[in-house]
Amino acid sequence: MRAVVQRVTSSKVSVDGKTVGEIGKGFNVLLGVVEGDTNEQAILLAGKIARLRVFEDENGKMNLSVNDVGGEILAISQFTLCADCKKGNRPSFTLSAAPDEANRLYELFCSELSANGVRNVEKGIFGRYSKRRTRHYNARYRYMEERQMMKIHTLPMGPVQANCYVVIDEHSGEAAVIDPGDYTDELKSVLRDEVKNLKYILLTHGHYDHILGVAHIKDDYPDAKIAIHPYDSACLKCEDISLATHVDHGIQKYVDYDLLAEEGFEAKIGDITLHTIHTPGHTLGGVCYLEETERVMFSGDALFCRTVGRTDLPGGDWQAMVESLKRLAALDGEYTVYTGHNRSTTLSEERVRNRYLRKIPRGEL
Repeated sequence: MRAVVQRVTSSKVSVDGKTVGEIGKGFNVLLGVVEGDTNEQAILLAGKIARLRVFEDENGKMNLSVNDVGGEILAISQFTLCADCKKGNRPSFTLSAAPDEANRLYELFCSELSANGVRNVEKGIFGRYSKRRTRHYNARYRYMEERQMMKIHTLPMGPVQANCYVVIDEHSGEAAVIDPGDYTDELKSVLRDEVKNLKYILLTHGHYDHILGVAHIKDDYPDAKIAIHPYDSACLKCEDISLATHVDHGIQKYVDYDLLAEEGFEAKIGDITLHTIHTPGHTLGGVCYLEETERVMFSGDALFCRTVGRTDLPGGDWQAMVESLKRLAALDGEYTVYTGHNRSTTLSEERVRNRYLRKIPRGEL
């Protein structure tokens, strides 16, 4: 757990032009929660900051705590404090805790400040902040990342909050939606306000949590082409195969595919080209989409942060998964990996920290 503590005469935090937290004299605290942080660390840190003697007494010596001077604290979540810059020139944020856990520890930290006698603890909105090039929107890591020529919106949605991505070419306004597990108001807003031409609905595989929004998007954008690997195409017309019946009968609206996302299939979105590689294991028709210029990968349920997709569902095959993981691990260079669930990662991080990928060079997988 990392904190930056600033003495302030006043401080406030604004979101979308609206002040959401404001204090007078006291501390401005930026808090970053690292993977593996515990309740005990949050409690210890809150107590330490509440008792930190850095305010001047009547003799001009730093001898008083924030409580001694009747001060307040504005606590703001700041996951960029978890940046790792050991390798390369682009910070990696894979050390940061998963959003739900980070939010829980952030709230615990704030409550412990109050428990330690701080008379007023103001907060920002967890996960909402702005930078010149990246904006994160809420506690479930919805965010928009601007790269050199593309925008990538990450929108968790559907029954199990699978990640849906909207990839937008900034020059042309063309876009693709990847794995829409629902058709939420937030997704509708992005498509309406930022996309001039929705060209593709790209599917990494056919499970219900990645396809339930497909038919509804197609209704609103009939020219958008649905692409799925032929081995998973039946999922679009059968809720038993897509496993939608695990949630509820009749929850899935059926739709036909337009294109087959087989090995080598390319989806061109303005100046962006997404290349398809077949990565079975989680399902027979699992694929990943790779963009070579920005070095981006959409891995579906093949590769996750620190783990891999399960293979115990119908169509799963552990040996096929092993071969797919070997192929991903052998890709040249670095990729940012946008996963089907939870937070994104990088291929270099997974080569080192993912217990499955670590076994590949040793021949143990």
